[in-house]
Amino acid sequence: ERGREEVHKEPVSQIQWILNPYSKGEPGKTKFYLVSAGNDGRILIWDIVPRQSKLKLIDSYVLLTQSVPRRLRISKARGDTPMGATSLAFSHENRSLFIAGTEGGGVFKCSLLEDPQTDSVQPRSSPITFSFVPHHGPVYGASCSPYHRNLLLTSGTDATIRLYDMLQSKPILTVEPGPGYIFKTQWSPARPLVFGAATGDGNVIICDLKASQIAPVLKLEHGKDKPVYSMEFNTKRLDVLASGDGGGCVKVWQ
Repeated sequence: ERGREEVHKEPVSQIQWILNPYSKGEPGKTKFYLVSAGNDGRILIWDIVPRQSKLKLIDSYVLLTQSVPRRLRISKARGDTPMGATSLAFSHENRSLFIAGTEGGGVFKCSLLEDPQTDSVQPRSSPITFSFVPHHGPVYGASCSPYHRNLLLTSGTDATIRLYDMLQSKPILTVEPGPGYIFKTQWSPARPLVFGAATGDGNVIICDLKASQIAPVLKLEHGKDKPVYSMEFNTKRLDVLASGDGGGCVKVWQ
């Protein structure tokens, strides 16, 4: 039975599989771990114990307000106040580097420490190493470029998609495709300047920064009066993507 300190205390907002970030590229250590993030600000790293049919907590972190420079803080909360995580994106080149978006609008570059904390269930200090200029509302989408190690996309309820360089706090480009929330954004696995997004006004949009930095080049009408909450490119069949809306409808586009 797991203790309360070993689990999330509020809803889990994100689940992702990651390659072992502690292996440092060593051969034979390419196992996967599970990462969960929640509205309690906790980010937990889990290992699977197949024979026992359970998850083993191997590391834990918590996003704390005190890690954010005062000029970039969204609220006047105390420094030890956790920030709820609403999106995660791991780097394609550095297994220990990831981006966290929060319900307050914060966007943070974070890092897992080199060695797992297997002997304690208490969360480590905040993993935040760098803070970006925040969104004006929850950040529901984050995606690290598979082509450029420092390019990052985020999206949220302020109806913007932002392009950041991970070495700069301010976005290098902001796209405002329409009035609706943007619940998901993702880089295309096929073309380095193309990305897609799921919008609150019922569309899936495709943007090509080479063709236009202002407007989408393609708009797929998913359905009327139903927000599109999710979209995903197929990494094997590069001309296919799927999307799902608030009415329970899933569509596959080609």
